[in-house]
Amino acid sequence: MNGLSRNINKIVMVVCIIIYATITVSCTHKISDDAIVPKKLELVQTVVDMKAYKSQNSKISMRMEAKLMEKYKVSNTESYDIFPKKFKVYGYDSYGKLETEIRADVAKHTLNKGEEEWAAFGNVVITNFIKKERIETDTLYWDQKRKMIYTHSFVKIYSPDGFMQGYGMKSDERARNAELIRPFDSFGIIKKDLDNSKNVNSANFNSPLLNR
Repeated sequence: MNGLSRNINKIVMVVCIIIYATITVSCTHKISDDAIVPKKLELVQTVVDMKAYKSQNSKISMRMEAKLMEKYKVSNTESYDIFPKKFKVYGYDSYGKLETEIRADVAKHTLNKGEEEWAAFGNVVITNFIKKERIETDTLYWDQKRKMIYTHSFVKIYSPDGFMQGYGMKSDERARNAELIRPFDSFGIIKKDLDNSKNVNSANFNSPLLNR
């Protein structure tokens, strides 16, 4: 009986270890706020219902709106601006007409030694009203120096010319020339006349969306 008891105890210990390991692994795969803001940072400023404007030639060229902005200080040369409760950016053309809207669940602005980086996360939707084109993804980066937006994530593009999807996208910051890096299972619309059109399926479809 003693030998049987020892074997049962060993089995129970192994089961407990497996359960503990499973719980630990599951917890490590949970999305943490640390992905947006590292822990132990100093919150130095909070702004509610934030609105900011950028003008060019006496006309609004860009407008930003956020329900909440939190500024975290890392050092004298590095800080984070976090927008945890929805984020919207509007871009206007040279005539002052609304051209582009970018919205996301969360956004992050990083300032490090004079270098800036913007990123948006969660239900990112980019709409170009002039082209009647909508882009959907879950992560987006904005390079202000090169005036471009890009992502490495899964992307869907809807437009009057058809539907495209794939991985990776780059465009100018107004989403005028969005280009998928790795498209698949897309379709375009070939207009034979005003009343007749049909869909064409292709794994490597090059639509009028791509300006090369």
